[in-house]
Amino acid sequence: MTHDDYVYLNTKGEEIGRIKDDKVQQVIIIADENLKKFDDLPYGRESIDDAANLGNTYDMKGVLAMYNRSAKDILPPVVDGTTYIDDGTGKPRYDVAAEHGNYLVKGNDGIVKVSSAPDIQGSHVGVILDKPSGNKLGTIHTHPNEDKKGIIRSTQTGAVIDPRHKGPSDTDLKQHPPQRGFHNIVVDNKHVYFYKGDQTTKVIKISKSKL
Repeated sequence: MTHDDYVYLNTKGEEIGRIKDDKVQQVIIIADENLKKFDDLPYGRESIDDAANLGNTYDMKGVLAMYNRSAKDILPPVVDGTTYIDDGTGKPRYDVAAEHGNYLVKGNDGIVKVSSAPDIQGSHVGVILDKPSGNKLGTIHTHPNEDKKGIIRSTQTGAVIDPRHKGPSDTDLKQHPPQRGFHNIVVDNKHVYFYKGDQTTKVIKISKSKL
């Protein structure tokens, strides 16, 4: 069950506030230097605008919708008689979805959201995105195959997906940092992860059940 709320997080990923709203599904990451100002705000709807100015607001409805599109984009494991995705023994897997990628942009309302451009379809092991620039503040991509049982192997490269892996991969953390002050996003079946595209900044994780 999901909640339609304003959810406030610090940069450690800890929930520091929540305002109920049945039409809104947003995460606001409050900057470290603004935590004291946030704490001093009166609790309630009268503080929504002031709180938004203390960090970056991310629209979660678009993020969750993008994941759902990706999860439904099941890849054919056999093409023209050749098996491309198998279970490690040569048996095709028919439950493997394509990763999708896109960019994060800021709307006229100041909210960071998924670009309206079509998602970029990747393979079952990744999706290629360019470094964010211009109005592209960061990247977003999906991990639709996490928690699936068994081995998922590419017969072309021998690459194996570990469905037990959670969050941004080591490759994700080494490339395409977002523009200053913003986060990239990875979304899987249970969580949304905010990260900086480096290996030093803490990855922020929030359960979908808390959105």
